[in-house]
Amino acid sequence: MNEEDKILYEKAKEYLKIGNLEQLAEILGYAKTSVNNWYKSGFSKIVRMKINELIVEKEEKTGNNIVNTGSNIVEIPYYEDTYGAMGVGGLSYDEHPTIMSFDKTFLSNVFGISNFKNIHIINAVGDSMSPTISSGELLFVNPFDNEYNKVKDRGVYVIVSPNGILIKRIKIHPTKNQWTLVSDNLSDADVQLCEDEINSCTIIGRVVGHFDRI
Repeated sequence: MNEEDKILYEKAKEYLKIGNLEQLAEILGYAKTSVNNWYKSGFSKIVRMKINELIVEKEEKTGNNIVNTGSNIVEIPYYEDTYGAMGVGGLSYDEHPTIMSFDKTFLSNVFGISNFKNIHIINAVGDSMSPTISSGELLFVNPFDNEYNKVKDRGVYVIVSPNGILIKRIKIHPTKNQWTLVSDNLSDADVQLCEDEINSCTIIGRVVGHFDRI
């Protein structure tokens, strides 16, 4: 279990009044055997989401966090007809997005972000980022300027390149001005970008989270 999951677990223990992972599994509706996987590999994104939902619900009931006021609700545009290709493809934002409302505390806990300006949701298509991201999932994109226009090594980004729109993991060379665009699907080849090629790319934003459609 990584440090992020350990912090979330400690918070769950505090808010949900539990003493061990077996009790957490019971509350979430999972078999106690799930605990072995949590110890070994950490929480899945669905488990993290469920834990945070319970924490937010508990905060509402106890009054520790006022979540129903406009100050703690963020409206995020969902571009239903916009698709980011996990390969080479096109991306164009439609003019009439659907507005979805989220609790800021929930998004901060799940995605680790605090600046919600211009964050938006698009659709994923393709399998080059599988198993991390599956085709058809909703991608939460944090604009590049929200993160001071700085690339995080091994972060997943929506990139406008001379070859089209890519959703790739960026691996930064430790000594050279060089990127490797990594596909998490091992059957897809990585792409090397030199300095001139990097300068010809535009980063739309970092993929900070993704959800399956329900």
